[in-house]
Amino acid sequence: MNVDLQQQAAIEANSGAFVEAGAGSGKTFVLVHHILELAKASFEKSGDEGVRELFKSTALITFTRKAAQEISARLMREFPRILPSSENSLGSLTVTTIHGLCSKILNDGSFPEFGQSFDVLTPQKTQQKFKLLVNRALGSYRGELRGFALFHREELLNGVVNIF
Repeated sequence: MNVDLQQQAAIEANSGAFVEAGAGSGKTFVLVHHILELAKASFEKSGDEGVRELFKSTALITFTRKAAQEISARLMREFPRILPSSENSLGSLTVTTIHGLCSKILNDGSFPEFGQSFDVLTPQKTQQKFKLLVNRALGSYRGELRGFALFHREELLNGVVNIF
């Protein structure tokens, strides 16, 4: 693939890179080759251990699972060709979505207040939970609400939920 000057600069950057571009512009190519360049530099400096440390401290974050899977597949294909002796290090590189990274952080025990299990709510689940909470809150005011015969409880709940 022919790369332009901006892509080449991102590939050769000595630190993190933020790549923002439209579909088909080569983002995946740039990110994969950026990681490969960082790995090569780490290998030259500290051998396989340097590559392992780099990958343990690196998170490659994309917007979709499909993109994360594509990046992982390309790395699996390219990495052995570039650094065959460090191939096992690739497993410690985090390639995920922002939601996947947050889930990983919450599951690693850093936030004990969430306990061992938590759920990432879909918009539908969020609406259901919110309705439940509003319903509970309205239940404690049941006596006062009886005077309002102009609306049904479900209409009120839907109205409150739709505000959010």
